[in-house]
Amino acid sequence: MPEASQAIPSQPITPAAVSVPTAKPGETLEQKYMRETRNAVTFIAVIIGVLVVLGLIGTIIMGVQLAKLNNNLNGGGGGGISNCLSQGGTDPSC
Repeated sequence: MPEASQAIPSQPITPAAVSVPTAKPGETLEQKYMRETRNAVTFIAVIIGVLVVLGLIGTIIMGVQLAKLNNNLNGGGGGGISNCLSQGGTDPSC
């Protein structure tokens, strides 16, 4: 039972009474459907594109950070340090 404060409609709600969005003037329902589908597909494609770009940026950042971590854990890679044996004894610090 509805409460006394609630208004009871004087006539039953029929499908004709429900407002349905219509197409733009001069546009058929098929054109409206195609327009809405195109807009939805474009929106989804933009979202996927943004996610792909963010994923690529994240992968690059993660790769750089892992390379730095690997370099620090392995003592800097030994770049620029000569090996006396490979130099044939010509390194003055040997």
